[in-house]
Amino acid sequence: MKDRSITYRQLLNLLFLLVFLSSSFDIFLNLKLGGFSFRFVYIIVILLFVISVADMIWKNTIHIKVLGIIPFLAWSLILIIFIPNTPLLARNIGYIVWLYIHFIFIAVCGNFIVTKKHVNQIIKLYLFSFLAVALFGLLQFSLALVGISILVEQWWILGRLARINGFSYEPSYYTTYLLIGFSLAYYLFRREINLFGRLPFYTAAVSLTAIILSTSRMGILVAALQVLCFELIVNRKNLIQLLLFVVGFSVVLGGTIIYIINNAEFGFLLSGLGIMGGSDHSSAERLDGLLTQLTIFGRNPLKGYSLGGVSQAIAFEKGVVSISQETIKPYDISMNIFVEVLTASGLIGFLFFLRYIYCLLIKSTLATKQKSYNNSTYILLKAFVWSLLFELIILCFNQSILRAYLWVHIGLLNGIYFVVKTQNTEKFELQTQESNLNNGTND
Repeated sequence: MKDRSITYRQLLNLLFLLVFLSSSFDIFLNLKLGGFSFRFVYIIVILLFVISVADMIWKNTIHIKVLGIIPFLAWSLILIIFIPNTPLLARNIGYIVWLYIHFIFIAVCGNFIVTKKHVNQIIKLYLFSFLAVALFGLLQFSLALVGISILVEQWWILGRLARINGFSYEPSYYTTYLLIGFSLAYYLFRREINLFGRLPFYTAAVSLTAIILSTSRMGILVAALQVLCFELIVNRKNLIQLLLFVVGFSVVLGGTIIYIINNAEFGFLLSGLGIMGGSDHSSAERLDGLLTQLTIFGRNPLKGYSLGGVSQAIAFEKGVVSISQETIKPYDISMNIFVEVLTASGLIGFLFFLRYIYCLLIKSTLATKQKSYNNSTYILLKAFVWSLLFELIILCFNQSILRAYLWVHIGLLNGIYFVVKTQNTEKFELQTQESNLNNGTND
């Protein structure tokens, strides 16, 4: 009789899948505690951390594999130093704890993703999670057409035409999450990576459809930018094919924009942009928040307010005297994660943060390039770097640095990096041994 008991590795994969699926949950399985939100994803992350610690104790080994650990810890230490610069200490401390939970997940990935097989299993689950959440968005859209609302937060036509948001606060948050999966899947599909069958194609196609139906203009724009950059930079063929692609891309994009502008029934798609006499919704507030942060930084470039203090600093600048979780809520309008980190960290801390981003985007591939160019795991690493780059681009226009799905992606990138690095080391040692044997034979 076949043993149907779950193995240790299957348990870990299940927990990772739960992390992937729940990383975008804002309005689902979100517990409110003392004015703070505690998401389901962090329960699973903490459980994985406990298992990781138990695993190290059992094996009597301690190993922490985190790419860019020195600049990350230096940046976070400076954030800790700046905690007292705003009155809501509990909020500032809470945000630091929040940041370190993400750091824990990165370390867990370094501990549990140690072989090429692990990498392939985890990425397959990761792609599936984006496909599942994107399909939920399509279900959300379809049911709304017949008057059934499932977690819909915004409508173009109330009760009929939804701006799908998945499990996120709003459509822009949803597309920011989906962009990671779309960019990753598109890269793997166009590079013709055969490790995952048709899964990359389905994930890219369904994710892009969900991004379009969310009608998040910035999400659609960055998704289009990702496709354009990939075809021009990564997948460039001959000049004629390149020109045909650019012309076709420009015609489709330009034609779509002109059609929307010239047809009144689609004018709602321009709502919130502040053009053609339309409302700018929250755009002006977000821009004002960004400019206010730059003003605060310009007054004292070395001073930071920690991540939980950015909203408080903006409120102070706007003349708010009574600071509380409720009074600063209207000023929680960070528009750009780099400006947010600049305000939180001061100039010195910001430089450490940039160094950490450099390690993720540049050092990760440069340090593993030698003897790895045609290695499939190395190509997977490059795919993760590529999708992280475009996620950082879209985060220049909304949200916060402490988004779970951003750090989940960084954690997986970290794990894959150390697998590639280990493969290189083992290959070098094997080549050295063969060289020594050959030299001994020649002697």
